[in-house]
Amino acid sequence: MAAHNSRPLTNTASVTAAAIAGVAGTREPDSKTIGGAFDLIPGITRRAAHALKRKAIIRLGLVSDQKFYLDSAIVKPRGDVERIALHSDAVDLEFTLPADGSKARNSYRPRFVYGIADATVDAISNLVYDRNGQFIAESSSWLAMRQLYSWPSPQTRPPRARWSGEFIFLPTNGYYHWLVEDLPVFLKSLHVAPNAKVLLPRNARSYVREVAELLSNEVIEISGKVRVERLVMTAKTGGVGSPFGGLTPHPADVAILRECFARHLSGHPGNRKLYLTRVGQKRSPANERVLQSRMERQGFESFDGSSMSVASQAALFSSAAQVVGMHGAAFANLVWAPLGIDVTEMFSSAYMPACYSALTAIARGAYACWAYVPGNGDVIDEDTIERLSSAVLRPQQIISSVGLR
Repeated sequence: MAAHNSRPLTNTASVTAAAIAGVAGTREPDSKTIGGAFDLIPGITRRAAHALKRKAIIRLGLVSDQKFYLDSAIVKPRGDVERIALHSDAVDLEFTLPADGSKARNSYRPRFVYGIADATVDAISNLVYDRNGQFIAESSSWLAMRQLYSWPSPQTRPPRARWSGEFIFLPTNGYYHWLVEDLPVFLKSLHVAPNAKVLLPRNARSYVREVAELLSNEVIEISGKVRVERLVMTAKTGGVGSPFGGLTPHPADVAILRECFARHLSGHPGNRKLYLTRVGQKRSPANERVLQSRMERQGFESFDGSSMSVASQAALFSSAAQVVGMHGAAFANLVWAPLGIDVTEMFSSAYMPACYSALTAIARGAYACWAYVPGNGDVIDEDTIERLSSAVLRPQQIISSVGLR
């Protein structure tokens, strides 16, 4: 039997220093060797500290982002959520980046319609949470981490009271995000669950109420969080497939909008020229009125989107052949544009997102963009105004047509 070693345990640092120095007693470790030995101790401490941090982060809800997805492609699909139907197959979309003119590609995975038991809907953030109060990434069009940067609430406490029945949520939002991201998935959910009750934020904007008033379903207005027995929710992109984390128009969503509003769309080839003005609004250069006046002399109709119904905007843009304007939500109406639409978008060089380039690509149109440098009175230089207001300006002469692949 081996003799039991009754000596007290040696200090970890001493053992480590001896091991690094070589055979014990061969030489005294120099100061550098001792320093290296002590460097190993913080490694163990750091690992322990990181383990505690991970526990704290999980406790706060800041878990690895794939945990927020119902279909993450990294972990198995969740068993507590029902896949009711396929929303869209996988598809690639190529479009032009306004910032540098290069091509980008979104590769979308299949998306589904889900039945979520014991879900919590937040009418303020427009987000959905599961029965444990954890954020569901597919309730947003942004990558999970990007969404949580804007609205840092990965966990919520579900309300005690639970409403019985089946529900669909119709959010309110800015016009672009609502039309391109929120409305299509609502319409798909309504198609799958036509008798569901509709949750509508009490502060819903006029264009949201316009759609809500067309419904025969029971509409319930909410002002905060509600917990429901079953929520039918069509997945948004959750930023998946986009190298930019959001602002991801999807061909299937555009198709749903066009099908729903088909009776308002022009059935004839379009020949109207529209100038989308932002005079008096944010992101309008100081001298935009000069550009607007010159565009009107070239036969363009000015449009600012105010006081026009969604159906009327659909009819107008479906008859357009050319759209020119300052970057803004009015460009969201490109979802109604005919195939081959010519689009010219103007930006401040400080902010040049690609969402309307992507919508043009879905319409197999021609896209061009111009940028002015903000500052110096925030004006467009005269040379750019002259080129933009030229009667011969056509986007296909600047950037070749891009399309769905």
